[in-house]
Order: sequence, then C-alpha cells, then structure tokens
Amino acid sequence: TYPVQLERILSHADPDTTYEVINLGIPHMQASNIYALFVTEGLPLEPDIVTFYEGNNDASLIYWQLANAQQTVSAGKSVLNFFAEYLVSMAFINSLLEDAAGDAAFSVAEIESATGAISAAFLDGLGKIAAVCADNDIRFIVANQQKQSTYFENEELRGMTYTEELEAVKRVVEANEPVNQRVVAFIGHAVMMDELRDWAKGNSVPFVDVITALDAERDSLLTHVHLSRRGNEVVATELSRKILESRAGGSGL
Repeated sequence: TYPVQLERILSHADPDTTYEVINLGIPHMQASNIYALFVTEGLPLEPDIVTFYEGNNDASLIYWQLANAQQTVSAGKSVLNFFAEYLVSMAFINSLLEDAAGDAAFSVAEIESATGAISAAFLDGLGKIAAVCADNDIRFIVANQQKQSTYFENEELRGMTYTEELEAVKRVVEANEPVNQRVVAFIGHAVMMDELRDWAKGNSVPFVDVITALDAERDSLLTHVHLSRRGNEVVATELSRKILESRAGGSGL
C-alpha cells in the first residue's frame, strides 16, 4: 500500500525524524464516512499530518442517481441510496452492485449534472476534515485520484492520459452507446477532481497532482482504481515531496 511506502520514503529522506504512517483507509468509504472515521479513530492518535486520496467511492453513486431518475432500478436500490449516506456497510453493498449494473444510455450533460450534488457532498466531507485539522493544528494534504473507465483494455492505456481517456469515453457516450456504471463514474470523477483542485486552491490546502504523476504509467492500475506496487510507489513519492516541502517551510500550495 502507499502508506507503507510513504513511511519508508520519508524515513529514508529525513532520517533525523521518526515517521509513523497510519493507514485509516477502509474500502468503499465515501468522504462523509471518512470524516466520521477521522473524528472518531484518527483524531485521538494526534496526527501531525493528514493526507486524503479518494474520489471513486463517491463517484460510484452517480450511475444510480441517474438510473433512479429514469426509474430503471428497484425500490430496494432507492432504499440503499438512502442508507448508504450513513452506513459503511451500505457503501460496501453498493460496490458489490457495480458489476451487476446494466448498461444504460445517458448524455454527458446528464452525467455531469448528476455529479453536482455528489461532488458537493464530497467537498463538504473534505471541508469538515479540513476544519478539524485547522482546529487541531494538523497539516491537511489532498491528492487527486488516478482512475480508468474500464472501457479500454489495460494495454490500450499505455500512452493514454486520464484526460485523453475522458475525451474518448465522452465521444462514446455522445454517440448514444449504452455504457456501464464505471464509465459513468469516470466522467463524473473527472468533474469531481477538477472541483477538488479548485477547492484546494481556494482553501489554501496543499494539493498533490497524482493524476499527472501517474499519467505515463496508467497501466499500473490493477483495476479501475486500485494500484499496483509501482502505482502505490508513485503516490507515496508524490505525497512525500509535499510533506517534506511543508516541513521545510514551503507554502505547500
């Protein structure tokens, strides 16, 4: 995992300082869940720095919001959406349904519009984490997240940047071709990552551009979002640079 590699990189780069990197990442958690976990489990550990690398879990909800609007899913799924905001177990169940989701046709405009409320909730969770960090003199660092749509084979991703894949799948969607949940999530994810960058800049929160750092090695994604050892190394390296920069008195922006 990248937290393990981050601790190793920091300890090697700054041997006079003792670093302990604690991984509070739990699969399928959305930003609101992460905020609650941080307050209850992370804050008592008295961290000096908190890093955030997520987005896909929130973006995965976009398809279901669109599908519910078209009344193409069961009432049970609507109930799931209601409880998923509050229960981590519901987020896990939502992830299990990703592969079961059928293909559907939406426009890019519909996807981006549906992303609005989900991105707002995502940034609200980040804002709450940032506020707690500020109140407790904790340095908060956010990173955008590399991702793929799974529309293309992994071999095709070599040399294809995140932005290039985004434009390619948008053309597919605009051709009215039915697409799966992960393609929808990818388009929404791009909107969220743009808004994350703007949010970080507007709130003077240090920002790490993992998307750009991994663009030349996107085949290091083992799935739509999970990273290989090499991918985790890149994330850890980019985070370590920002952490060391902030410790050295840089602006970190």
